[in-house]
Amino acid sequence: MTLKLFRSPNTLAIDQAFQGTRYELATNWYGAPAKQPLEVFLSLEPDSLLIGWRIAIPPSGFQTLRQVPQFGDFTEGLWEAEVFELFLFHTNEENYLEVNLAPSGAWWSRSFDAYRKASAEERPRATPEIFREQESSTLKLAIKLPRSDFQNSKLEFPPTRINLTAILSREHLSLAQPRTAWPDFHLPWMDIEP
Repeated sequence: MTLKLFRSPNTLAIDQAFQGTRYELATNWYGAPAKQPLEVFLSLEPDSLLIGWRIAIPPSGFQTLRQVPQFGDFTEGLWEAEVFELFLFHTNEENYLEVNLAPSGAWWSRSFDAYRKASAEERPRATPEIFREQESSTLKLAIKLPRSDFQNSKLEFPPTRINLTAILSREHLSLAQPRTAWPDFHLPWMDIEP
């Protein structure tokens, strides 16, 4: 499967991320129907990449970390609770960028020089724009990654490979086909068609 990106005009606002190309994460890592399927939207701007997640809010709410990070907080360890993740790669390169977004709107990002080998720089130089909207039963989250994040992580812009993932209700969801028996989001990826 190849992902297609919606190319947006310069004037696209972050809340319009949900007009991009739509994908659904409907099965868990093992191929069973997800307890909480979600939609992911991708939009490419000349200077950034927009990613939006839309999901029904579970009756019990979302599982959070003991100390709940606030909207906009840069927080490592978001993957220890419910989280939406994005992995960006470039063809024939080992380095990649991981971006995490919690239901609260807290975020984390790290570049890697090789498989699970974190780069020396711990925090991106640019702070992304984050959008969060909660209706009665739906949560919308979006993040706008500036082109400079890719340059800082040694990735070319736009990326040519991607994986859209989530950990929800203790399930691991991945748009890319799993390549291991246990959940490892750092491995699978899908090509992006410009």
